[in-house]
Amino acid sequence: MASNLKSRLARIRKDRQEGGLSGTRPLVEPSDSPRPAFLQSWEAVCPFVYARTLSEPLAFPPSCDPAPFFRSGWEGGEVASSRLRFFDLETTGLSGGTGTVAFLGSVGRLQGSSLVQRQLFLADYPGEGPFIEALLAALLEDGDAADSGEVVLASYNGRAFDLPLLRTRCVLNGLVFPEVLHLDLLHPARRLWRKVYGGASLGLLESAVLARDRGSDIPGALIPGLYFDFLKGADVPQMAQVLSHNAQDVYSLAALFAVFLGILAEPLAQLARDDLDRAGLSALLFRAGRPAEGEALLRAAAEAGDEAAGIGLVRLLARAGRDAERAEALGLLGGGALGEVERAKYLEHKARDWRAALEATRRAQAALDDARNEGGLSWERGLRIGKGLAARRTRLERKIAREEGREA
Repeated sequence: MASNLKSRLARIRKDRQEGGLSGTRPLVEPSDSPRPAFLQSWEAVCPFVYARTLSEPLAFPPSCDPAPFFRSGWEGGEVASSRLRFFDLETTGLSGGTGTVAFLGSVGRLQGSSLVQRQLFLADYPGEGPFIEALLAALLEDGDAADSGEVVLASYNGRAFDLPLLRTRCVLNGLVFPEVLHLDLLHPARRLWRKVYGGASLGLLESAVLARDRGSDIPGALIPGLYFDFLKGADVPQMAQVLSHNAQDVYSLAALFAVFLGILAEPLAQLARDDLDRAGLSALLFRAGRPAEGEALLRAAAEAGDEAAGIGLVRLLARAGRDAERAEALGLLGGGALGEVERAKYLEHKARDWRAALEATRRAQAALDDARNEGGLSWERGLRIGKGLAARRTRLERKIAREEGREA
């Protein structure tokens, strides 16, 4: 696939330069157009496309286990960190679609103890094809590795935005984007930090987890407008900050990735931490096929008062048939609706104490009503839980009535 891609890229590049593609004109950048100040130190790769190389120290683990990034089992083993390609795009819009164009991209790779970035800028739309070609070359720099599946793309929300957009632009420019392994850090990051910090945007975690301060920065929502102003010929000094914003996003992605891998390497060292979601880490460990460590983290979170973790622990023990431990873990749960539901399940099906199960069901209904009144529960979820409680209450009342009839 790599050799076919290389030959196709070379053919399209030749056709573009010679004006050989139907409906195209020779790709020539006007010689009298002055280079903007923010591009003075950049290399002119081809008409309308500029590039620069950046390097910054970064300590990074030698390998990466892709398993926590996938819901289904991963059997490919670990990947050498040198094969990772961290990337981020800046585009003319945030909604995607065929009308959205990527005009700035940076691809970082680990070399020694540094992250080396190749950053590319599209100065005008006629250069989009060569710009995409150069971006693909940076992403898939080792063609043989790409062919064998060894190159691994790493992004932050790239699965939902960057990659679909890049594939669309490849199609529109007659290019092929080969299928390679892709790891999106957004979803694991949400597991670890969203509950702790109230969000999991890259900017938020850059500050909270990496303690990295960008200083003056351009909000992402303003970037498309600044680029449009630049295309119209306006003097846009903020474009220098746009370039920096993109490069810093890639560095922060790689640095956060390193922190994440460090946590996964020693999960039991996180047992006492309250600056990450231990239950969320537990879920990632179960996904990675490491249940013993996952259970230890889940139990630690439950013992620290995390109600959701306690419920998860009780359900885990129930599935494993560890009823004595399940009964003990029920003591970790508070008086919320879901906690009382778990008590009712155990009392009905294992302890066979139907009266106690009915009381737990009534407490669950009262807690559910309180949560609804306080707005702490969505209407749909409250309705679903309420239906289950009603069915359980009816069933328990019937069992109690039968038992009382036998006793009489």
